[in-house]
Amino acid sequence: MRWALAVALALACCGEQRPPLERARAIIDDDDGFGTAIESGDSFAHVAELLLDADERAASAWVQVVAVEALECSLPEIHDLRRAVRDHVEAVISSPGEELELPPLPAC
Repeated sequence: MRWALAVALALACCGEQRPPLERARAIIDDDDGFGTAIESGDSFAHVAELLLDADERAASAWVQVVAVEALECSLPEIHDLRRAVRDHVEAVISSPGEELELPPLPAC
């Protein structure tokens, strides 16, 4: 019983250490981060930071632009941005080490 409590406390304290790209995917999939334009911009900025942690500089820069653009978007447009970002993150995950063409920059 004490062992289980120690593990639970360690996970609560330190959090799960998943790879940055998996954490980026989880942020994109979490609807709670996309309720408003400001929340969406914050979520996209966090995804960009995780892409940079994964040494995906071009993808990170593209998502940083998306984060700023999201601040001017309606919720239906943000849905489209999320889909575009998720598609690109999935492409990065499925093609490790490859230099991928960036999607067109979105506009709202």
